[in-house]
Amino acid sequence: MKGFFLLINRKQHSQISLETKLEDGLSFLSHRGKEKSYFYFPEKSEISSKIGIGTSFETINPIDTIASYNDVYVVFDGKILNKKHLLQTYPELKDTVSDEYFLAQLYTLIGEKAFTLWEGYGSIVLFDKQKEHVFAVRDSFGTKPLFYYQCNEFVVVSSETRPIYKLFPEAKVINSNAVTEFLLWGDIVKHKQNFFSNINELEPAYYLSYTFDENVFIKKSYYTLAYRSCLGKYDLYKDKSIIETTKALFLKGMESHISESNQLAIGLSGGLDSSAIACSAKLLNKDISISAFTAINELDGGESFWAEKIVNYTNANWIKVPCSAKLLMNELEAVNYAQNIPLFNASSFAQYKMMEAAGQSGFKSIMDGQGSDELFGGYTAYFPIIFNQLFSEWMFKDGLHFSKNLSNANLSSKMIMEYSIKTYIKNKLLSEKQFAFLKRKEIVSCLNNERKHAYFSRNKEKNKRKETLNDYLFESYTVFLPHILRWGEHSAACFGMDCVMPFSDNRALAEFIFDVPSIYKLHDGWGKYLLRFAMKDIIPDDVRLRKQKMGFYTPEERWLQQLNLDMKDGIAALPDLDNSINKNLLLQQWDSLFSSENVHFKSFLFRCMSYLVWRNTLE
Repeated sequence: MKGFFLLINRKQHSQISLETKLEDGLSFLSHRGKEKSYFYFPEKSEISSKIGIGTSFETINPIDTIASYNDVYVVFDGKILNKKHLLQTYPELKDTVSDEYFLAQLYTLIGEKAFTLWEGYGSIVLFDKQKEHVFAVRDSFGTKPLFYYQCNEFVVVSSETRPIYKLFPEAKVINSNAVTEFLLWGDIVKHKQNFFSNINELEPAYYLSYTFDENVFIKKSYYTLAYRSCLGKYDLYKDKSIIETTKALFLKGMESHISESNQLAIGLSGGLDSSAIACSAKLLNKDISISAFTAINELDGGESFWAEKIVNYTNANWIKVPCSAKLLMNELEAVNYAQNIPLFNASSFAQYKMMEAAGQSGFKSIMDGQGSDELFGGYTAYFPIIFNQLFSEWMFKDGLHFSKNLSNANLSSKMIMEYSIKTYIKNKLLSEKQFAFLKRKEIVSCLNNERKHAYFSRNKEKNKRKETLNDYLFESYTVFLPHILRWGEHSAACFGMDCVMPFSDNRALAEFIFDVPSIYKLHDGWGKYLLRFAMKDIIPDDVRLRKQKMGFYTPEERWLQQLNLDMKDGIAALPDLDNSINKNLLLQQWDSLFSSENVHFKSFLFRCMSYLVWRNTLE
């Protein structure tokens, strides 16, 4: 785990000291490591330096500092997973203990092509001293976020947004449309989480490039995940082959993660994804010591029943992490601080508490199952897509077979039809404004009139046309998944840990799965069909074939019921600095609306509380 802070001085005559800026910036990343290392070019020149790179890390160790090779300087926060393949491809390379040094060698040998060829997870900052060329690289699927800001004098790149807006107050411009979207919909998957108008998040598989001689700052894609859009025709022989390859690629990816480990921390829900991680680790190394962290609550058993089965099967050390409504309210400010944005829901709080427990137990990394649903098709919303696609392609036999087995996903044909009709009305017949007034009228009324007018009048990006399940999965995996991954990464980083996500950093597995036709993704009524049957004889069948999906489960609705008065008092007391909420109307209607069965409104009230806490702590 490391923190990055990169400063590029576009005007060398600036009287602002890079050293002071760099030290101040790293002070906001101390949770990522208390030790610090700096590089300046030209060296030992505070005022005229063109570039300053700072990194925070945990221990004083040569591999944790800035690596250099032939005047190429590299900071890397992550892990290379295909080093063996690269060594075979380029015999000139030397195997090294440090991934930073290896990346410096690779870049020296093949230049910017190195960014395309390395596989794994992490972010890279690289400076080519001879060419005076700076790069900042985000990994292929976005497991490690990078943020950047540019003004007349500086280009700034950081692991988090806080160092940027703390050192450059002009960057702290609140994106009012992002706030309104957060309050109105609260969709953690589709919301870009771009709460600052002037701070950008670098997209996965992109790098930033700056050359001093030309003073040119560009953003460039270095990798695109290819995918097959077709539905395909089901073939039993191909089915078995695809499942075997899925199994082999997943296990190979897991082995690259645990090959040098004798102990492993896992966020365990007892669902398919986390169970696949735990059971595969035990299969690959029967002597590995597994510590499983499961979020529990005071109201019901949650996922404990299923998690315990995997704990017993893998002989893991089980750490139950208590979560409650009281803790949620008491630690809301801390969670918002860790994320640098307001909390969307209670599930992310449970994930945060799990990371906290793992950090307090002394672990430097924890494995998480994020990315499996987007890769293999785990969300309920995918079922109507494949269902409708089968019938639209006149594949009635396959469609009827799929319909008869929907009970495997706790669904029915009626539920699929109802969902399809609602989705069609929402996306095809109504505008976003019409749908909001129809389904969330009370929420819309409690938003500031000017803010919501600006939001509904904005130029909205057009969604790309999607027809097949693979189209939707591709969008989920490459566009929406990074929005979710930042929550695990930032929560883990808050406690000095890496969040390792084997479903989100395995390029070979992703490329293979997206080359598989849609018909194999959801089959026989099963979601995540390929993973589910690749894990046969690895995960116990009662867990592998369980039907309900809960994820980071919390009894959120009941928690919000308990927090009724606390939220009301908190919202009344906290200033709304940007006038985003019609607080007077909200408080007037509180009692009548809160007592109703309107779950959306209760969640809205929590988001109002979360937003106000976050907004007031920025000042």
